[in-house]
Amino acid sequence: MFLLLGQLYLPPSVKRKRLKQLFTLTAEAFGSNTPRMEGISLDEILERYARFTRKEAEKSISRPEAREKVRERLYLNAFTLGCELRRKYRIRTLRDALRMGRIIYKVLKIDFCGDGARGIVIKKCFFSNYYSAEVCALISAIDEGIMAGLTSGLRIRFIERITDGNECCRAYFGSDEGAS
Repeated sequence: MFLLLGQLYLPPSVKRKRLKQLFTLTAEAFGSNTPRMEGISLDEILERYARFTRKEAEKSISRPEAREKVRERLYLNAFTLGCELRRKYRIRTLRDALRMGRIIYKVLKIDFCGDGARGIVIKKCFFSNYYSAEVCALISAIDEGIMAGLTSGLRIRFIERITDGNECCRAYFGSDEGAS
């Protein structure tokens, strides 16, 4: 029931809680402190998150020896969140996982949609205004982790990204091999 209703409306308190949770797990993956969020709106939290992740990702990208470790931590932290959501909301099928994905990404101002063929299409992404292609490729470890957690381990592989100049992002579920 939550998956159906959540696509239509989420209370601001739920949005705030999940956005703070995402911010915290991301900051932990970067080995940084989570910036303060008291007294600011959801839109301001999201904008602060975009600027924070861009800055931290750029630092990691400039140190190749750290980049893969950060990517792995981003993935694992997000995977844990995806597993938590799968258990809490009794997600059992790919269709349920895609519905939950739509709810999560709606909070992040990302137009996320299953394409009906084990794929995902993102037509608009809030973060594409903040991220370079390199930053997006690193931060997408979060997307991969959340979706793997929601689906009991299926990995998504991005084949197109808005930040690479494409009109949309496209990703497909597949094996762990070759995920990017």
